[in-house]
Parts: sequence; C-alpha cells; structure tokens
Amino acid sequence: MKTREFDVLVLGGGPAGTAAATLLAQRSHRVALVRPTNTPAGALAESIPPSARRLLSELGVLKATDAAGFFPNNGNSVWWAGNEKRSENFSGDGDGYHVDRTGLERVLVSAAEAIGARVFIGMTARKAVESETCWKISCETEDGGMVEIQAPWVLDATGRHGFLARDVRETDRSTTTLAITQRFEKPSGWDNGTGNHTLVESYQDGWAWSVPLSPTLRCFTVMVDQRHAELEGREVSEIVQGELAKTTHLASMLDHVKTKGDSWACSSFTLPCAQILPARSFIGRRFRLLY
Repeated sequence: MKTREFDVLVLGGGPAGTAAATLLAQRSHRVALVRPTNTPAGALAESIPPSARRLLSELGVLKATDAAGFFPNNGNSVWWAGNEKRSENFSGDGDGYHVDRTGLERVLVSAAEAIGARVFIGMTARKAVESETCWKISCETEDGGMVEIQAPWVLDATGRHGFLARDVRETDRSTTTLAITQRFEKPSGWDNGTGNHTLVESYQDGWAWSVPLSPTLRCFTVMVDQRHAELEGREVSEIVQGELAKTTHLASMLDHVKTKGDSWACSSFTLPCAQILPARSFIGRRFRLLY
C-alpha cells in the first residue's frame, strides 16, 4: 500500500473541506484533500446570498464562481402561516447564486488544487489509526486499491456521515424531519416576477421551498415530520408530489411541468460542522469549526 505524507489531511470535498484546504494551502501548508467522485449532496440545489461574495473573494474563487454560469439569486419570496406573500430583493452587494451542489463543488475543488492542495478524487477514507505523532488514514480508490495518507492533523469535513466524527456523535432523537427533493422542468418558463427568487411556503403538515437553477428548471423540497406524515409503503416521488399538492402557491406552479431526474430523501439538515483532530502529541484536543 502506497503511503503519502502531508501536514494536513482534509476528508470531504464540500464547501467546508475545500475552503479549509484552500486557506491552509495559501499559508504554505502541505495539504491533501480526499473526496469521492460523486457525493449524495450533489443533487441538491442551494441558494447563496450576495453577502457570500466577500467570503468567496477571500478564498480567491469569486471570479471562478461568477464565470461558472450559476443562475442569479435576486431575493426571496415567502408565504408563511397563511399570510400574504412577502418578497425581499437583495441590493447593494450584487447578485447571489442559485447553484447545483455538484457545480459549486467543482469550482471550489479546482480552486483548492490551483492554490497548491493535492486533491485525491475518487477516494474514500476507510480506516484511521492514531499514533503519537500522526494520523494514518487508509483510503480506498474506485478500483479497489488502497492508499495510506499520514498527517499530524486531520480535518473531518465528510458531513452528516462524518468518518472520524462517528466515534463522538450524539444522535438527536427529537429530530424527525425528513427532507424530500425533486427537480421539475417547465419548458414555457417560470413566473418572471419570482423567477430569480428562492420560494418558501408553509402548510399545515410542514413547509416547502423551491430554488431555480435556470429559467426552466427548479428544485422543490418538502420538509415533513416523519411522526405524522403518511410515508410507509409510498414511493419517494409520490410523497414529494403529494406534499407539494398541500401547498397553495408552489402547487400552482406545477402545471405543465415534467420531473427531471430522480426524487430522493434524507433526514433534515443539522448544523454543519467540520471537526479537526490532531495527533496525541497535541494532547488530543478536538475542535469544531462551524460554517
């Protein structure tokens, strides 16, 4: 098994992992970034407000993000608790972005690599061994091979499935919300008035939101309580369309649309964090970086 040595090993190529790898590489640390080719979050659509442009600039990726062709994010429109629509348009900081997660990660990974981080794509961490001086992480390649990476510092940014964080995870049994997502395409285009807005609507059993990815493509997500929703024995696509039918305004948008890709579900989004674990020579301290 091949062994490679670095100052810092970052596990996970999402926004937290790539940002950390970029900042560390900018400071002349030898950084390895390990990530699979495809991630479960890749199908997500996300809204990034204009205020994030400053952070993207500090990371050195603002020009690349602008050049990626993401759909502009001009504001939000909300229908909550039966009230009238409330719309807010961003101003002063330029447009934000509506992004597909795969495209965003592609920009961020490329930036980390360009600044000097060594990117290992198509690899997944499988085993971790801690010594007095370093961590030894065994990573599996897509063809079944194994590579060992050694580093005194490991940043676990693998998200909800946290590789190293599993040992210290505390499950919140009170959280039962399920997020179910489906993309819809409308060849005639969406309403011009809210075409560049993130849309949010609550209804009796939950709430839903929609993010545009182009003039004709939107991602719709419903958030439902598993304790009360009738989910057992139903297809995921049936659930998301059934829940959207309970809304008023979002449901009215779904005439003459067609589904795009598969629908999928996951437990509700918890506070994202990255966990840094130094070798024992650093007294085994643990840090959580919130982003």
